[in-house]
Amino acid sequence: MEKRTDHKAAKNGNLKDCKNSREITLLSVIGKILGRIVLDRVGNGVDMRLRKEQAGCIRGRGTRDQFFVLRNIEQLNE
Repeated sequence: MEKRTDHKAAKNGNLKDCKNSREITLLSVIGKILGRIVLDRVGNGVDMRLRKEQAGCIRGRGTRDQFFVLRNIEQLNE
């Protein structure tokens, strides 16, 4: 299980006023590493199942790339 530690962090102004502070959570390093490994494995599995035409929010395939391809196709058809 992950050990969670909450700390108060200052924003601005008088630190004694509760409105000027916020809580932050410090997770264990092992938990962060495990989370990254799981995220990478799940992401790779999802990427393999997506169509080649799918773009946006996908590693290496942005919407700018698709606009570039569409503009080139349009210029070829002129």
